[in-house]
Amino acid sequence: DIVDIEYFSDMEIVDEVIAEAHSKGVYVIVSNHDFKTTIPMEQIVDRFKSIIFTGADIAKIAMMPEEGSQVVDMMQAAKELQDSGNQTPLIVISMGELGVETRTTGEMYGNTISFATAGIPSAPGQISVDALRSQLTMIHHIIAGK
Repeated sequence: DIVDIEYFSDMEIVDEVIAEAHSKGVYVIVSNHDFKTTIPMEQIVDRFKSIIFTGADIAKIAMMPEEGSQVVDMMQAAKELQDSGNQTPLIVISMGELGVETRTTGEMYGNTISFATAGIPSAPGQISVDALRSQLTMIHHIIAGK
């Protein structure tokens, strides 16, 4: 139903995968992962724009923050894109313990999808499905004023 391809693969291959997937009615996530650091907010916005330009159905950036301000940069980049009228769904993940809030509160700033684990985490900071569901339920009740 959906394919995920790393943005920094050979661009010719990225273009081919997107075209082939779309010809078969398959959605494409074009993603960028950095397990070491987080780039500045302006670069995150520019990178998202470049990913969106590929024709991705969903654009994803997952980075490892070294400090809390980098988590804020990730959220602000998504919010800036959302406020500018971007129509491409975004996935914005700050990995590790510092970035857990991007998995739980992400929809407030334009995040389309979150990731949780049903067993062994596939990325640093991934929480269990039950924990994510519980936190989202609580947040939704707060937002709804209940």
